Amino acid sequence: MNAFKEERNKIRDTLQNILGRLSFILDVWTSPSCIPFLGITVHWISQDWKLKELLLDFVKLSGPHSGENLYESFVRCIIVCTTDNATNNDTLMSALETTCQEKGINFTAYNNHIRCMAHVINLAAQDALSSLKVGYVESEDEILNQNKEIVDVIPKLCKLVVKILAFPQRRKKFAHQCEAANLPDKELVLNVRTRWNSTYSMIKQSCELREALD
Repeated sequence: MNAFKEERNKIRDTLQNILGRLSFILDVWTSPSCIPFLGITVHWISQDWKLKELLLDFVKLSGPHSGENLYESFVRCIIVCTTDNATNNDTLMSALETTCQEKGINFTAYNNHIRCMAHVINLAAQDALSSLKVGYVESEDEILNQNKEIVDVIPKLCKLVVKILAFPQRRKKFAHQCEAANLPDKELVLNVRTRWNSTYSMIKQSCELREALD
């Protein structure tokens, strides 16, 4: 507890001494056990023109992922916010604008809300990948319990990667096969829905380790 208080005081002092304005990034993540968390990071440019960042909070959310609920968790820290395109973030920005205007802070939902470019690119890429019948794994059990035959190349590779990564014994055996084939000591990569380039990484890594996979 003492270490936490010391670190919190350091962060408070650091932020109070920043001469410029701050930018915040926030996102809501739901764990596999269906527990929602809100992550908040702060970013700024130091006096020697270096980009700095800090994790401010990672809090468990209670109630729905509504803009009002996110606002209650976030209102204590502000100025520029980067979010994904979820509509609840529009509600959050509107609530922040109202509060800031009441406190005389120059903040508007139009000028101080940045749409995450990585998220926009991800949505466009996902739309393109859907035409290639790229499947994503929500859980290992989901794909391990599939009984139907998989005929498309990428879903077939995805299932193979899951079958190897899901069991320590298979991971170890795969590592031995890589060693026997004089291949790099690398683990396979699994594609995930929120990272469009993970499909590329999965294919690239699998090609490099193809001899062990065969």
